[in-house]
Amino acid sequence: MNAIDTNILIYSIDAADDAKRRRALGLIESLPESKTVIPWQVACETAAVIRSMAVAGRFRGDYAGTVSALRSCFPIALPQISTLERSLAIQQQNQISAWDALLIAACADTGVTRLYTEDMQGRPVIEGVELVNPFA
Repeated sequence: MNAIDTNILIYSIDAADDAKRRRALGLIESLPESKTVIPWQVACETAAVIRSMAVAGRFRGDYAGTVSALRSCFPIALPQISTLERSLAIQQQNQISAWDALLIAACADTGVTRLYTEDMQGRPVIEGVELVNPFA
């Protein structure tokens, strides 16, 4: 199972870096819907980032429509009750941020084995989740 991090979704709509935009779009289009999810916190963070981009004048499209379109690419994976506890252990064991640990825990709890992200590149696998930077 695959998951996509916020930065991949944002690059897919951000005109500031055309090469990353094209690569992010290519990745999104290549991933099978039946084997890919968007973790809940990624969906929420993506909405917040797009809203911030709109307020700053870096995004001029339909904010709500864009969030819905990105969200509809893949199913949303909701966190489990155990995700928070698991994330605390991941944070301590791997010395990563609370938010990154929460994302890894949510992926692991959902059965995700590959997370496409530009973050956390110091460790190739955490909790059975392979971290893949599609821009490397």
